Amino acid sequence: MWRHLGSRRGCLKRGAVPRRPAGQLIIMKTENMMNLSKHFCENWEERVGNRPTEKMVLSIIKQSVRVQCGRELKDLDDTPFRMLAIYWHPDLDIIVKIDRVKNMAATVLTRENFSGNQG
Repeated sequence: MWRHLGSRRGCLKRGAVPRRPAGQLIIMKTENMMNLSKHFCENWEERVGNRPTEKMVLSIIKQSVRVQCGRELKDLDDTPFRMLAIYWHPDLDIIVKIDRVKNMAATVLTRENFSGNQG
């Protein structure tokens, strides 16, 4: 069992009712530029085909559907860990994972990464 350490804006606590319908676009504040990890940049270039910029990634996230909000949790033995926020962009058919604590893009996945489509 996991404990939720803190409330993140837009995340639901156990038993809470969602404030917006599922699938509605989530708009992030853009005052703070997002950092792009080396892993994210390498995967983006390999999987998407161009060099990512912070503005481009923020724009993609604005147009994406949030699948999972990021959370800080603790395991039963009080070991802290993070769940990354996950965003899906239907037009580009990509999934972007974001570390909301560090405000950093962690990785990008495309359809070719899903084992069900490899054959």
